[in-house]
This record gives sequence, C-alpha cells and structure tokens, in this order.
Amino acid sequence: QAMDYGYLTGYYHLFSWIYQPKEGTFTDEQAKVAIKNPDGSILKRGHNVWGAHTLWCPAVLGEALGKLAKLENEAGFSTFFTDCTIAGESLRDCYDPKHPLTMAQSAAALRNAVDQINKSGMVPGSERGYWYAANIVGYYEGIETIITYFSRYQGPTPKETHSGLMQNQRPK
Repeated sequence: QAMDYGYLTGYYHLFSWIYQPKEGTFTDEQAKVAIKNPDGSILKRGHNVWGAHTLWCPAVLGEALGKLAKLENEAGFSTFFTDCTIAGESLRDCYDPKHPLTMAQSAAALRNAVDQINKSGMVPGSERGYWYAANIVGYYEGIETIITYFSRYQGPTPKETHSGLMQNQRPK
C-alpha cells in the first residue's frame, strides 16, 4: 500500500561496519571481508557508542550488497539504504592479498558496490554522500548528520554527540 501512495519501501542496512563480538575477537567470517593493514591484521576502528568495529573491504562489499538487494527486490521492496557506505570512511588502502585495494581503487569499488544495488532493480540510498557515487545513488539521508568528524555539534561524550545536547564549539 505504501508503494501505491508513491513511497519507496525498504530496509536499513549497515554493511560498512563490522562489529567485534562483545566477548573475543572478530570471527573468521568477519576477518575474510575486513580491510587489512600492511601487516595483515584487521583494521581496527576503535570504540564508538555501539562498540568496537572494523570496516568491510569495498572490494568484497558489492557482492554482498548485490545478493541481498536482489532478494529484497524479489520480496517486493523498492529501495535499499546502506548506511555509511558512501560516507568516505571506507576510502582506505586494503592490504589483504585476496582483495587488495589502493585508496583510488577503493572509491571505484564503492561505486561498484552501490551499482550492484542498481542492477538488482532497487533504488540505492546511502548516508553522507561523496562525489564518487553522486550519479549512481538515488537518495541520501543524513547528509548533515551530527557526528564528531569536524562537526561543530560535538557533545562532551559520544552518547551526547549522537543523541544529546549540542555545543556550538568543539573543545580545543
């Protein structure tokens, strides 16, 4: 009925980040798709309000997004929102010998990942869009998301930055 009214329908997905289990380390499956450092270790992004995480390597992200988008399209959904995928954080070198990338190749791989959503027949959406995907993403949400990256809206704690009182100036 939502589509009859002219709305797109779909799910929210967070495929850019991979969260470490609360007990232990990243699983073997997580390690297979994660961005790697030059020494072969998993890139660690530290903690935020949701816990420790790493990032999907853009070289393998497209296949995962494409498969899921196809399934959701077949189920009758019309849009696929992948949070943070085109936010720029994933533009990194990856040193995994199975899926190595330079930063420039990373941008091309992220474009390809989103294009897999287009090829499924879905309308792709993402957060905080960057130039390398502007002409293939159907819509953006959170383009002005209140986050800590150079934001004037940084709270004194991560929880406040994301959901609480806002400040007009960054500390220091």
